[in-house]
Amino acid sequence: MKILSGLPVAVLLAAMLGSCSGGGDSSPALVSISVAPVNPNITLGTTQQFSATGTYSDNSTKDLTTSATWTSSDTAIATVDSAGLVTPVAAGSTTITAVSGSVSGIASLTIRDAALESPFGFLDVPPDKFTYYSDLNTHWLRGGQEGFDWGGVEKVQGVYDFSSRDGGLCNLYTNGQNLIYAIRPINALYGTYWVEGKLDFTDEYPDNHVADYGNFIKAWVERYDGDGVNDAPCSTPIRIKNYQFVHELGDVTHDYWRNHPDQYAEIFETIYSSMKAACSDCVLYMPVPILEDMIPEQNYFATVLGYLQGKGITDIGFDYHTWSMTNPPSYVTKGEDYVRNGDYIAKIKSIVGRAGFNGSNIISAESGMAGTLDMERDQAGYVVRMYLYSLSKGQKKVFWTTTSEYSHYADNVIFAHTGLIHNPLNADGLSHKKLAYYAYKKMAELIEGSDWGGMQTIQESNDVKVFKLMKNGRPVYVAWWDYYDNPLYIPGSTKQAIIYGITGSAVKLTEAVPLGNSGLDVADYTTAFHTEELAVSNGSVTLRLGENPVFVEVLQ
Repeated sequence: MKILSGLPVAVLLAAMLGSCSGGGDSSPALVSISVAPVNPNITLGTTQQFSATGTYSDNSTKDLTTSATWTSSDTAIATVDSAGLVTPVAAGSTTITAVSGSVSGIASLTIRDAALESPFGFLDVPPDKFTYYSDLNTHWLRGGQEGFDWGGVEKVQGVYDFSSRDGGLCNLYTNGQNLIYAIRPINALYGTYWVEGKLDFTDEYPDNHVADYGNFIKAWVERYDGDGVNDAPCSTPIRIKNYQFVHELGDVTHDYWRNHPDQYAEIFETIYSSMKAACSDCVLYMPVPILEDMIPEQNYFATVLGYLQGKGITDIGFDYHTWSMTNPPSYVTKGEDYVRNGDYIAKIKSIVGRAGFNGSNIISAESGMAGTLDMERDQAGYVVRMYLYSLSKGQKKVFWTTTSEYSHYADNVIFAHTGLIHNPLNADGLSHKKLAYYAYKKMAELIEGSDWGGMQTIQESNDVKVFKLMKNGRPVYVAWWDYYDNPLYIPGSTKQAIIYGITGSAVKLTEAVPLGNSGLDVADYTTAFHTEELAVSNGSVTLRLGENPVFVEVLQ
């Protein structure tokens, strides 16, 4: 050791002691912890990585993600591991907390059930179509136009036999489907007033039969609400939470309660109150006649709502049916009538609002556009345009009619050919999946699980529409050009659209309609769509829109 000479020993000792004990620990103190992301919104089946950043008294920061202690306020909703990775358990909300010493930071997390929230569904009749639903990633069915009938279950007064219904419904839910079910008051047991549901009440009807009907509704809803009380036997709980009274209100004014909107309202109220007595979170939908030439029916609809005021009915849903009604050879609009849906939705909200009801829960239990062989590309583009535009206006669900074409409409070009798969029993004898089938599949693949309530309209002008969705924290844009509105359009022309505010260096563009002229040209789904990568410049990307809608995914 080197000895410092020339200094008194006392001075050396004082210096050494001072260096060991003077001033204590001078390390900066942890002041706060920020947890990111702050308020994420994810779906079941995904995960969410959180990070924790500590800020210290000297304004320095440090990554505490792996050293902090992580907790979830509700482990029945989501769990979190020691590194901040969250795994959802059930739909709901929980608080994620990161702790280091006595300092903590929090973030709110919302878990959504993508299948229940999904807007994608079919007006369809299983059981031979579950393979299609799985392939298309859809989870909703509107259970046929007729739905269930009273007389099929109550054949002896006061005795309900559900055995003929249990198996089919169990099969639906076991195969991952959710159901909106139509209700019709059909039971010959109660006399001519209740036969075929065609209740032309020219005379007073027996009030006690309305009570009997209410008892049946309560028993039915209780059996299929999945609450563990008197439930139908099924390994997967049957949870029917959505019902609709009759198929179309136009039917009501033509055949059923003609001239008696008060009696329609009474039956509706009976169904509603009976349903709610068994299932408080079930929803009853009322069909809405909304086409331009249905003014008498719309007046009837408004009158019914008037009778329902003050009856404690707070959460009705509303269903309208929408079709692209143009037939070949005069087919020139190429599906542009999808924009009518925005007008229909606004009209429903207006009528409902004037009656004092909330019009936020609107669906289309029937929708479609013909897809004959020469119209396959047009139908495929319409599927995407119609779905996205309707959802942008606040609609909750759209049920396409159907997976496979009907064959019992005498080859009516609209109703016989809206299905996404050709039916060989129709006149053309075709049986292949249409381009619209693959377009539907790609649409669901790319945007299923999005936060539908947060959907934004970026542009709706100059024949260009651009919408923004957030899917598990990442933006997905959908854009198209309504080129057919331009009488000077030349095939192959494009129109420019610019999306601003993009964080990232590149995007992936996917055309929504497969290559080829028919589904027969799709040999491999994975390579059936045109894709390309576009650079982001100064937070924006420039698109050249052609005839097909496009999906734009921001690359990380």
